[in-house]
Amino acid sequence: MRRIGPRVGLVAVSLLASGGPAGGADPDSRSTTRLEWRLLPPLPDPIGMAGPFVGAHEGAIVVAGGANFAAADAADLWDVPKQYHAVASVLTREAGTTDNLAWRTGFALEQPVAYGASASTPAGIVCAGGEDGRQAVADAFMLTWDSDAEKLLRSPLPPLPAPSTAGGAAVVGSQVYVIAGQEGLGLDSATDRLWRLDLTALGAAGLAWEPLPPLPGGPRAFAMVAAAADRLFVIGGRRQQPGTTDLAGVEPLADCHEFSPERFAQDPATAWRRRADLPAPLMAGAAAAFGRSQLVVLAAADGELLEQLAADPEFAKRHPGFPKRAWAYDTVADRWTSAGATPACPVTTPAVAFDGGVVLASGELRPRVRTREVWHVRERAGQPGGEQGHD
Repeated sequence: MRRIGPRVGLVAVSLLASGGPAGGADPDSRSTTRLEWRLLPPLPDPIGMAGPFVGAHEGAIVVAGGANFAAADAADLWDVPKQYHAVASVLTREAGTTDNLAWRTGFALEQPVAYGASASTPAGIVCAGGEDGRQAVADAFMLTWDSDAEKLLRSPLPPLPAPSTAGGAAVVGSQVYVIAGQEGLGLDSATDRLWRLDLTALGAAGLAWEPLPPLPGGPRAFAMVAAAADRLFVIGGRRQQPGTTDLAGVEPLADCHEFSPERFAQDPATAWRRRADLPAPLMAGAAAAFGRSQLVVLAAADGELLEQLAADPEFAKRHPGFPKRAWAYDTVADRWTSAGATPACPVTTPAVAFDGGVVLASGELRPRVRTREVWHVRERAGQPGGEQGHD
């Protein structure tokens, strides 16, 4: 096992979020929410990963699995196949320090997998689904970090009711929710399924994923899934239009839907409700709660270049990267507002609550191009709400 680090320089960027009228977004109006971005030690992998399981447990960040394109230089990326990985790394603090972070390496999953759903809980990091390059899988398991022994442990969970890749997961209370994504490797296999697992029943006989009312917005993959105010939010994503099979038929989505466990318990027919649409379609991104009532989409692809990609496959080699812009959602006012420019836009990696903020670890910057960067994003002290590409 190797330790990589222990420390790198930090980059901080302050961002001004903006407010607008309810049910819409006004990028020019201003509020007082500021986000601060800083770089943590980069992922030990020399290329970086898209679609890894990422989670936090016992004061550590775990990055496991993922996919990339190994090549000598950027020009070669289009001549090599995608590789799926089982490698896992753990970012922890050096003993006796408060902020000196270092990577522990030498860990691995049982098999290579990428684009699964992951969610952090006090019991461990729930990992569900994914794909291995041949098929989507239904496997589910929990990763835990034993800081005393410096071991990454894996324990099995009941498999999902069906294979699922390019889905998403979040935790509300003691329940883990998974939006199913695709049942196969093609976007045309996207579903609207929702499942949950009751973690209070861990270890009990008969533990299984419970099917819930499907997402009313229809099938999709690469949606952003996050929890805030004791509710689940499913944001954007993409699907294949019926009768199409190529990029020209990909439909980026801008809708937002809320699932309430409380309403479900009272009347399952009222569990879902549609909320204000995003100002623009977003997909394959990362969203997280900031404070109790605000969600922020920190990074996402917007699909604006899909038409060019469909018309000219060579354009992918000149792709400028995904838009460096964040969006905030007020769950009380049902309002999206611009959160301004960001220093980076890594997609196909989840947002993970950690150390008073959110971590974005590795991910994809543009088609086939990964990043080793690991960002920590938080609200600046004293700000309102601070309550405490798939290729």
